[in-house]
Amino acid sequence: MALRSKLLDEKVVESAKAMLKKVRNNAYVTKKLNAVIAAKKHSITAVAKICCISRTALTAWIKHLKFNREEKLFAPPQRRRKTRLNQSQREQVEAWIQENPNITIKEMRIKIQERFGLDISKSTVHRNMQRMKFSYITPRPVHNGQDKSKQEEFKKNLNETIGKYPEKELFFFDESRFGTHSKIGHGWFKKGIRTQVKIKLGRQNFYLYSAVNPRNGESSSSNVNTDCMNIFLEQMSQYLGIRETFLVMDCASWHRSKNLKVPKNIDIIYLPPYSPELNPVERFWLYIKQNILCNKIYDTITLLERTLCKFVTSLTHSIIKQLCNVSYLSS
Repeated sequence: MALRSKLLDEKVVESAKAMLKKVRNNAYVTKKLNAVIAAKKHSITAVAKICCISRTALTAWIKHLKFNREEKLFAPPQRRRKTRLNQSQREQVEAWIQENPNITIKEMRIKIQERFGLDISKSTVHRNMQRMKFSYITPRPVHNGQDKSKQEEFKKNLNETIGKYPEKELFFFDESRFGTHSKIGHGWFKKGIRTQVKIKLGRQNFYLYSAVNPRNGESSSSNVNTDCMNIFLEQMSQYLGIRETFLVMDCASWHRSKNLKVPKNIDIIYLPPYSPELNPVERFWLYIKQNILCNKIYDTITLLERTLCKFVTSLTHSIIKQLCNVSYLSS
């Protein structure tokens, strides 16, 4: 809306209409002018979507009219550079990448030169790899003992179970360790300054337990072993009052201990082995650690505990719901 109000005034529209009468036989320019006129009535985003053009291109056409650069509307579109690699060569490059995903642009350039006798720049190599739909990213780790079929079976059974008992609530549970050992992470810093962050190496730590309702963002947390687990379950039972709930958690030994005392208003459901991604509380921990631990230093474990408690209690239900959304739940 801001772009429309600042750039697309009546003068621009009148210029487009006047020019349209002169170039009706030029379909290439006519398309641009009609898009500019339509953007005044609707919006740049809406017209760009309907006409299958980018917002950047449409904004550029508006600027050409506004700043008396109409001749640029006649400029032919820039042609995409032709690749110097033929189909079989591109297939070989793709095979090299799949064989070694850690290969660098420089190493790929050398391989292409040695194998095909082509001396191409690193930017050209990079551009060709992008055209093959490759992107240099960090993959998500998955345990080698994970069983996808068991995960799908768990999702199906969980939805069936909670569907039979609509009066019961659903919480996911997990625990995480927090300590004074500093962590370094991404952040916003001023350009041109060598950024340094003080760190502290320490072994002091404690565990935080938390149960989260992914449907409404409700949470229950308290400050690993079976005794601590029993205390948490008792506290959660008291927190629920007359309400009943399913509590989904992983298969840690202290979660399945014979000495575990499960209150009557809590029914435990266990996740498949090696399936942390099915537990939304993992994302809850990640969010907390990014905000509390990254690029920060705590002189004492007590200070960390206070800061953590203050941060957790400040989280609203809407934030927790957004963090812990479970896509595989049917409702």
